[in-house]
Formats: sequence, C-alpha cells, structure tokens
Amino acid sequence: MITVAEAARRAARSPETIRRWIRSGRLPSTKAGTRHLIAAADLVRVTHSVNIHDAKTHLSRLVERVEAGEQIVIARGSKPVARLVPLGLQTRTRPLGTLRGKIWLAPDWNSPEVNAEIARDFEA
Repeated sequence: MITVAEAARRAARSPETIRRWIRSGRLPSTKAGTRHLIAAADLVRVTHSVNIHDAKTHLSRLVERVEAGEQIVIARGSKPVARLVPLGLQTRTRPLGTLRGKIWLAPDWNSPEVNAEIARDFEA
C-alpha cells in the first residue's frame, strides 16, 4: 500500500489529482486514520486507462505511448470498453491444430495447372 504522495510521484500526477480520483471512485483506497492508502496494482490499472474524451483529445500522445510498448485501456465512465495495444503485440494466441480435420485441400491445390486456371478467371 502506498500513500497519496507516493501515488502522485509514481503516476507523474499531482496529489490533488490522486485525491480527486479517490473521491470519484476511480481509484480505490483504504483509509488509515486521515490518510488514504492505495494498492500499487490499482494505481497501475488507473494510470493505464483514459476516458473517451481524453482519448479523443490526446490520441497522438496515446499512440506514442502505445508505440513505446504500453497498453492503454479506454473507459466510458469507469467501465473499460476498448484497449489500445501495439500492433506487434499479440493479446491472444490461438492453439495450433484447431481446424485439423475440418478443412480439406485437393492434392493438386497448388499445381501449375490450377494456378493458371485461377489466373485465367481473374483475367476474364
């Protein structure tokens, strides 16, 4: 758990911004006396998300962050609705062989005769 001051330093935001996020419910916190304590994981989640208005306003900046390898979540209100990820980054891998037995290819599918026939169809 980290303090508001530490959260502000890590997020490169002002302490008042962190307190505003806490008041609005965007950033969960635990109260310890008069101080708010924040889970580091919650801070990471919040700082890697932007609302739709900010995304439209600062799209070029967000794209630069994504190009640097960061993933950014776009939220409508507090509900995540989209994710910006670098094109080279795969978010989900598909297991090999999922279409095994479902697709059949003729033995001559890549023969010169078949390729010439396909070329003739495109020329017509």
